[in-house]
Amino acid sequence: MWIVVPSGDLTVETVLSLKRTGEVPVELHEGTLRIPPPHFWWRQKTATTVTRHFRQLGRAALPGIGIRLGERSYRIPDVVVLRAGVAFDQDALLQEPEKVDMVVEVVEPASADEDRLVKPHVYARAGIPNYWIVDRGVVSVNALRADRYVPLREVPLEELLAGGGGLG
Repeated sequence: MWIVVPSGDLTVETVLSLKRTGEVPVELHEGTLRIPPPHFWWRQKTATTVTRHFRQLGRAALPGIGIRLGERSYRIPDVVVLRAGVAFDQDALLQEPEKVDMVVEVVEPASADEDRLVKPHVYARAGIPNYWIVDRGVVSVNALRADRYVPLREVPLEELLAGGGGLG
């Protein structure tokens, strides 16, 4: 379960300036600090596999990089795929959404509601063209149309990684 620290008035700059120890990621949603639970090993493994897939296709894919979504919000997707030809600031903790072509979230029990109900709206508002959800070995491919994501298809992850599914 996510830990939510209700405040509502935190800013991205304030959270990023905090001295933290360990590798616990935090996200900020509309001024409220959100701390996800530890990830299952298979989530990390899946994110690494998806990242490797996009890199083999010549795409800039970054695991665990944050996206700034305004002054009071940022999220850290499992994988961020940058738009073709876009350079990213390697020293920045957060990337701007204009640089992002796709976000990929790997669903686990504690993140299912966030990944399926909350994050699609957040990423759509930011104008990120593609949103993929990997759940139990199936990739749900969604594309931004107007102001929301429209499901295009579902492809088994193994098929996608083998070059099938017409995706990449």
